[in-house]
Amino acid sequence: MVLGQKMIELLSKTNRISQRGLIWSFLVIWALGVAIFWPGEEPAKVNTLLVVGIVFVLAYLIIAYAAKSKIITSKIYWMVAFLVMMTLVAIVLQFVLTVSDIGHRDIDGFDPIRYDYDAKAAVESGLDFTAAKGSYNFLGVIYYIAGIYWMFGISTFYVSLFNLLFVLVGFLAVTKILIDQTGEVRPWQKMAWGMLIPSVLYYAALPSKDILAMSLIALILCLVSILLRKRSLKLFLFLAISCTGLIMIRASALIIVAIVSTFIIFSVKKNKRLVLYALILLVVVSLLAVQCAPVITKLLGGTPFSVSKLFSLQPKIKMAEELSATGSLNLLFMPRTYVQVALFMPIRALFFLISPFPNVWIWGGLAKIRFDVLSLWLILFFAPALIAATISKNIRRLKVYNFIVIPFWLMIFTIATALFIIHERYRLMLTPFWLATVFIAYHYGKPNRYLMPSLSFILAGLIAYVILKLVV
Repeated sequence: MVLGQKMIELLSKTNRISQRGLIWSFLVIWALGVAIFWPGEEPAKVNTLLVVGIVFVLAYLIIAYAAKSKIITSKIYWMVAFLVMMTLVAIVLQFVLTVSDIGHRDIDGFDPIRYDYDAKAAVESGLDFTAAKGSYNFLGVIYYIAGIYWMFGISTFYVSLFNLLFVLVGFLAVTKILIDQTGEVRPWQKMAWGMLIPSVLYYAALPSKDILAMSLIALILCLVSILLRKRSLKLFLFLAISCTGLIMIRASALIIVAIVSTFIIFSVKKNKRLVLYALILLVVVSLLAVQCAPVITKLLGGTPFSVSKLFSLQPKIKMAEELSATGSLNLLFMPRTYVQVALFMPIRALFFLISPFPNVWIWGGLAKIRFDVLSLWLILFFAPALIAATISKNIRRLKVYNFIVIPFWLMIFTIATALFIIHERYRLMLTPFWLATVFIAYHYGKPNRYLMPSLSFILAGLIAYVILKLVV
C-alpha cells in the first residue's frame, strides 16, 4: 500500500517535471521564433538569434532570482508576460510606429532618432563619443545604445530587446516593495501585466531614455526601502551604481528620487538612529551627485552644464512657449515666479496625470490613435482607484501607503514643479507606482464608491479642453 502511494507520488512529480519541461521548451521556441521571423533591420540573422537568446537567458536569470527571493510565485507566469511583451514590441517597432525605420538620421526632432544617430556615429568613429552631440541629460543613453551596436551590430530591434530587461527589473522592484510592506505575495503578481501598458510598449520599442529612467527610479526606491530594514554593503553598492546610471540618463530625475527617499526615510517609525544615518547619507550623496555630475559628464564627452540651470525658470518658460501650440495645456497656469510654481503645482500635476487628451477636431476629421492616448484612457478608467487609494482610511493605515501611494503623488508633484513642458512620456517615470496604487485600491478598498466623482472630473476636464480649443 505504502509502495503504491510512493509510486503515484513519483509519477505525479514526473508528470509535473515533464509538463514544465514542455512549457519551457515552448517558451524557448517562442523566443527564437520572434528572432527568426523578425523582418526588419539586422546585420545578420545569426546576430538577431544571439541577441534574443542572450535576452531570454538574462530574463530567466532575473526571474529565477526573483522567485528565489520570494518576489514571484511562478517563473513561467512572469516569463510568459515577458515574451508577450517581446512579441508586441517587435510588432510595434516594425509595423505600427511611424518611426519604426529610425533610419539613423541626423535631425533635431524626435529624441530616440537623435540618440540612435549619435550612438551610431560614436561606434563608426571607433567609440569616440566626442563625435556625438551628447549632453548631460542623455549621454548615458548614447553609451548604452552604442555598446549594443558595437557588440551585436546596428539594429534598433536589439536596443528594444535589452530595454525589455529594464522594464522587467522596474516592475519586479515595485512588486518587491508591495510584498515587503504588505507581507502578501500572490495579490501582486498581476504587476507582470503592467509591462504591457501601451506607453511602456511604445517607449520600450525605441532607443529611448524614458524606459531606463522609469526602471532605475523604481529600482533605487526599492533598494532604499530594503536598506532601511537590512543594512548591506552589497545593497548600498547597487544603490550607488543605480544612482550613477540615473545621473547619466536623466540627471533631473535624481530630484524625484531624493524627495521620495526623504519621505520614505521619515515614514520609518522604528530605529531612529538608522533613520538619522540614512538622512545624513542621503544629503551627502545628493551633494556629491550635484557636484560630480557635471565633471563626470565632461570627462565622458558630454556637453558641460551648470547645475543652476536645472532650477532657473526663464529657460524652462522659454522652451515651453516655443514648443507649445495655440491652446496648449502648457500655456495654462504657466508659472512665471517661484511663488507661482508652488501655487500652480497641484493643478499642473493633474495636467501631467491626464495629458495628453486626444486631439479633438471640433469641425471633423480623425484623431490619430497613439499609444500615449491609449494609456491615458487606461489611467482615466482607473481614476476611482486612485481616489480610493489616496483617501481611504483603511489604506492610509497601512505601511504600503507610505511606500507606494504617497511616492506616486510626490513624483507627479515633483515633475509638475521641475518641468514646464507637459508631456506624456514624463508620466512613464511613475507608471509602475501608478499601477501598484491601483492594485492596492482594489485589494484593500472599494473604488466603486468613487465612480461618479471620477466620471464627473473626466467629463468636466473634457468639456474644459474642448472649450479651450474653441476659444483659443
